[in-house]
Amino acid sequence: MDVFGGAPRFLAYPRPVIVQSGTDAALKCQIAGDPRPAVIWERNNERIHPEGRYRLFEDGNVYNLIISGVTSEDSGQYICKAKNSIGETYAAATLKVEGEAQEKELREENRPRFLIKPLSTRVGRGEDAVFSCKLWGKPLPEVAWEKDGKRLNEIFESTHFSVSYQDGGWFQLKIFKTRAPDGGVYTCKAKNEFGEGLAGAVLLVDAGPGHEEEATRNGYANGHWKAHPGKARGGRQVATRPREEPLPLSAKVKMFAVTEGKHAKFRCYVTGKPKPEIIWRKDGRVILSGRRYLLYEDREGYFTLKVLYCKQQDNGVYVCAASNTAGQTLSAVHLTVKEPLVRFKQPLSDLEVFERELAILECEVPEDSIPITWYLEDRRLHPGAKYGMEEWGTKRRLTIRDIGADDDGIYLCEMADGGGASRRWPSKVR
Repeated sequence: MDVFGGAPRFLAYPRPVIVQSGTDAALKCQIAGDPRPAVIWERNNERIHPEGRYRLFEDGNVYNLIISGVTSEDSGQYICKAKNSIGETYAAATLKVEGEAQEKELREENRPRFLIKPLSTRVGRGEDAVFSCKLWGKPLPEVAWEKDGKRLNEIFESTHFSVSYQDGGWFQLKIFKTRAPDGGVYTCKAKNEFGEGLAGAVLLVDAGPGHEEEATRNGYANGHWKAHPGKARGGRQVATRPREEPLPLSAKVKMFAVTEGKHAKFRCYVTGKPKPEIIWRKDGRVILSGRRYLLYEDREGYFTLKVLYCKQQDNGVYVCAASNTAGQTLSAVHLTVKEPLVRFKQPLSDLEVFERELAILECEVPEDSIPITWYLEDRRLHPGAKYGMEEWGTKRRLTIRDIGADDDGIYLCEMADGGGASRRWPSKVR
């Protein structure tokens, strides 16, 4: 009996390929089967046809994909699929085009950065309000100001505000003769060809004598705010409970820091009749419940926002805005996501795949000897028929076979930093 007969199987799996930008890349897999299988290559769930920069050819039972003149956009995963009348199989190969690091370095070096962010402020009704920030970037970023996620020219008359620029990268927004509706979250958006940056600040406008008393009488100006991280206990997040602090209409923005990969939990307490509507915003953008944001009212009546597995892009100003027919109020906290002492050389990336396909997550640790552990949410994963776990030097790879709806979730690669702490990087698979 031919030991290579029957359903297709890999004699040699595709290996990761690293090439220089502008050169040709060759991906190979060795497959046996009887009858001889039909082999195709796919990328991003689309079949690759032998045209343009792509060439396909066979050399015995070795199947080749050649990509000419690769660029950084060609980097990623390529799937080799084999099928005959008895069965089918597939495997993935990773292509990395060197030059990406230089491109990333160039983008990082020249993208917009806030050297000085706008500060939250409180003014009396009828007074002018000013937000200033200092930016750096090459070329000089273009700046647009928004209020609660809307451009100023969409909600204000042109005579109600002015935007100016001064040498040295200073940008300024001035709002003339403020009114109560001018209160809210103001966001400065800076953009150039290498990226964009966001920074937000809160404006609170005092209603003036009589008005504040009326708001209090309606049971609305007595908001409370809590913002606190979770503490790691047994590898899971447990919320701490600091002392309650009343937060009347105040322009002070609380500061809060959390380490990358950990959860951040914010709570605000608001009373009023009728019951107020709560909207959470980050840098002026409305936050909706999703895979990384949980919004709910807990048993104690606190409106809660939980940011899961914090990343650098979660830095910013978070606002709990409450409103009813009697008025509105808001509270704010500035979240800073701290970088850990030990960093991944290459973090995980989010991935989207079809059912029954193969999902491959890959990260790179700083040193060969550093062990890692894989998780799906809070469940530790172990190698077996479902999960393949491989290591090549500093590379760490998780292969998820026969993807189904139950595999949808957040996967984490965790490494120890040598001091008993851990470093997690999340990746969303769907």
